[in-house]
Amino acid sequence: MADSEVLKVCIRDSMWTSILFLIVGLLFASSTTSTKAAETAAEVDARAAVVAYFLGGDEPTVEAASWSSEKQLNVGVHYMGGQENNFARYVCSVLRKRGLGAGARVNVVDINTMSLDPKQWEVVGEATCKE
Repeated sequence: MADSEVLKVCIRDSMWTSILFLIVGLLFASSTTSTKAAETAAEVDARAAVVAYFLGGDEPTVEAASWSSEKQLNVGVHYMGGQENNFARYVCSVLRKRGLGAGARVNVVDINTMSLDPKQWEVVGEATCKE
């Protein structure tokens, strides 16, 4: 084989190798995106299940529950004048059981202020959930 023919084969093989790497990279990126979307959908379902649990009557202390972000849960209670940090930590334990606890933030809010603008809510207890 002449040097020019060897060079043509090397260039052709190099081009196919580059194309192969590009295809593998695109497939990997696609599968990573799909996995991320599936995890996000699962997290959305888990967050909805937490709200349903707190509003379902099994937890009579809670009168309202809503997520203000992916990591911020607000629960409304009838405030009786005490510090509600222990209750916020309990809410963290519920989140932890459902796989949502790590890094989540819980605010316990006086139910009488939850109908107002969130900036005016009276937060009577809070906790940052740990693993």
